[in-house]
Amino acid sequence: MWAPLHTGFARLIERRQNPPLRRLNSVQCLRALAVLMVVSYHLTALFPDPAGVRRTIPAPLYFGYAGVDLFFVISGFIITHVTRRDDVCVRQFVLKRLFRILPFYWMVTALLIALWVVFPEIIPVRGNDTTRFFVNSLFLLPQPERPVLGVGWTLEHELQFYALIALLLLIGAKGWSARILMAIFGTAVGLHVIADTDAIAWDWKIFSLYSFQFALGIVAYRFNALWRVNRGWPLTALAFAAFLATSIVVTPMMGFSREVDVVAQGMFGLLRVIGYGVASALLLLGVINLGIDEGQWHGRLTRVIIAIGDASFMIYLTHNLIIHALALFTRQWKNISLIAAGSPIAIIVIVALGIAVHRFLERPLLKFFGARFISLRADQFVERPGNPSIGIPVRVNGRG
Repeated sequence: MWAPLHTGFARLIERRQNPPLRRLNSVQCLRALAVLMVVSYHLTALFPDPAGVRRTIPAPLYFGYAGVDLFFVISGFIITHVTRRDDVCVRQFVLKRLFRILPFYWMVTALLIALWVVFPEIIPVRGNDTTRFFVNSLFLLPQPERPVLGVGWTLEHELQFYALIALLLLIGAKGWSARILMAIFGTAVGLHVIADTDAIAWDWKIFSLYSFQFALGIVAYRFNALWRVNRGWPLTALAFAAFLATSIVVTPMMGFSREVDVVAQGMFGLLRVIGYGVASALLLLGVINLGIDEGQWHGRLTRVIIAIGDASFMIYLTHNLIIHALALFTRQWKNISLIAAGSPIAIIVIVALGIAVHRFLERPLLKFFGARFISLRADQFVERPGNPSIGIPVRVNGRG
């Protein structure tokens, strides 16, 4: 009775005889997808009535913001890889993570603060204390509002995840990472879903529902180290179906403007984190088993996608600046169809500028930081997933 089912499962998934020995360009492809999802979601700012445009997007397709969820799952996967060895230097881990994020974040944030000094009306100050708002924004201290650079709220979660991993490395308990993150998630459910969220004191995002997604990335890495998915396409298709299904469920729960709160809470937050988290983990496991890393996918398009993934962090940091600069002109237009038709051109401009900044600023600075401050060769500054058992350090770019 169960023999056909067991045989089918065995054909789909089999235990690895040897650990995966490859550079995961597939992860860079996923980073490209994630950043393009976020960019597409923010393109509504080009229109005179962004909220009105967001409301016209069909519910099943309204999940561009879930690129952030995919980024969180990827981060769990990558950080598990770079800490896989028993001789990980905690100091190097911390410095690499900080230099990977803060200098470039500070550059863009400093530009926005300078713009605020000259044109205070175009940079919104959120909250009641201007000084606190700018200090928290500059140092990525968790706050209920979006920082000056709006996407910085996701980096607050990233840094807290890195801090947890560094602590576990320090006390020799990195194997507990997924379980601790799930415990944090369980606490967050109690605080931000079950309890009265208005009556709860600010918790500095320590107990965040997004912990679930980092944990999924860790589990996905450990699964991939032991098991091979022989057919990546069914899993990839299932993942996209999960994105659509989650969007159908959670979109009606959003407010009239369809804005996404920076603090995941309530039933919307819970279903968003679980639904898009599981979809992202399935997509990750599916795509890394599509044969991209074995050279089955090659050509100019693949190279372009990988280049976007390499530059994803700079695209992520700069895209809103470019969108709002373009919006100064497009919001004056009366032809909404013309703005919609020009949106792909805006994406091309954003991606091209992001790749240029990555190649001529980010990459040279990473090389400098790695050699000057961390005593590493440039090709060891950031790692691309390779052999999870032996771990040959090779370069990786992009967010995470």
